[in-house]
Amino acid sequence: MQSVPDENIEVGDSFSWIPSAFTEFSGAAGTLLGAAGELHGVVIQVNREHRWFRVEARCPGGTIRETFKF
Repeated sequence: MQSVPDENIEVGDSFSWIPSAFTEFSGAAGTLLGAAGELHGVVIQVNREHRWFRVEARCPGGTIRETFKF
């Protein structure tokens, strides 16, 4: 799982996480949708004033972006 970085995070830093799209939704039978697994991406935006950063990872189906607080 991801470890939340401190305020020293910079654009271009690497970051690994399990996207919420892989874990927070279930099908009719109560099973996970999508492929579960950790992604490795790059920080593409940091908003220090509001204490969040956005990470982007490319995967076979396209690009996934997710935003985290620090």
